[in-house]
Amino acid sequence: TGREAEFLTITVTGNPAGGVTLSLVAKNGESIMSAVTTEDGHARFENAGGFANDRRPVVIVARKDSDASFMPLNRDDRKLDFSRFDTGGLEAGAAGTLDAFVFTERGVYRPGDSVHAGMIVRLRSGGLPPAGLPVTVMVKNSASRPVFQQTLAMPADGVLECTGKLRETDPTGVFSLEAVLFPDKPDSVLIGRTLFRVEDFQPDRMKLKATLPGMPEQGWRADPELSAVLDLQTLFGFPAAGRRITGKLTLAPADFSFPEWPGYTFHDRAPADKVLQAGHEKNLGEIQSGVDGGGRFDLGLKSLDASVAFTFAAEAFELDSGRSVAVSKRGLFLPLWHILRVL
Repeated sequence: TGREAEFLTITVTGNPAGGVTLSLVAKNGESIMSAVTTEDGHARFENAGGFANDRRPVVIVARKDSDASFMPLNRDDRKLDFSRFDTGGLEAGAAGTLDAFVFTERGVYRPGDSVHAGMIVRLRSGGLPPAGLPVTVMVKNSASRPVFQQTLAMPADGVLECTGKLRETDPTGVFSLEAVLFPDKPDSVLIGRTLFRVEDFQPDRMKLKATLPGMPEQGWRADPELSAVLDLQTLFGFPAAGRRITGKLTLAPADFSFPEWPGYTFHDRAPADKVLQAGHEKNLGEIQSGVDGGGRFDLGLKSLDASVAFTFAAEAFELDSGRSVAVSKRGLFLPLWHILRVL
């Protein structure tokens, strides 16, 4: 309509702000229109749509006495949403529009590796694509240069797979895998795309060891006071001090047996509300390795009232990257000192 309507309120009280001078500022910094708000906080810029290029309105500035504020125009975060619920999804395309979900079997490769990829192609309306339609799969390296290209015939179920080999001479970085229709024509159509990384092999620079002092080699632990002791060393021969180490405990209900008593399985009669679900995880937080590379996690077994098999896992991170080394230890906890075998 070429008109801009504004409504101002006072932030502290929420009341309408009257007598405020509004300036419509253009892209070149010039104030092209002005208006003053009424007592109910409203103001209107008439014929504001007739400006273009460097005189296109980009911001509204409000001033009153020593106070000032501004609001950018044509930004999504400044628009009012009149919907009563969240909306989203893909924009509707022309009839027969195809979409492809493209994926690789892993996200990281080394130069010279074979890349196995798959894709699921569907009409935007949800139906199956036309069988026999040629689909070209193109892989480009981090410099956007082609690595390999294959043309496949669309099967009736719309599910395709392909394999290509990376070159040893390709640069490392982010590669793209694209599914394209009619790539040799000016009106080629990109129907799907995914990214993967190509990196040189980098050996570990640290080693992490874990022990559970007081945990018997056979049998179970009855005392809930149990800690995991860690030792983090660099492969250059000195302690890895000041590294971030995270710990996690995975718990599962456990029955157990002993080779000395074949045919017998032992379990406790814990109430149903005390039995943990398999795969229950407990986050132990994070610590910093000491000057000697050491660290300790309290496993927090005091809250357990039933027999559980636990797996302690720790991960130590390098200082200058997100690379890490990990270690795990298994054990059995039962808050009872004796078990009974019925003959």
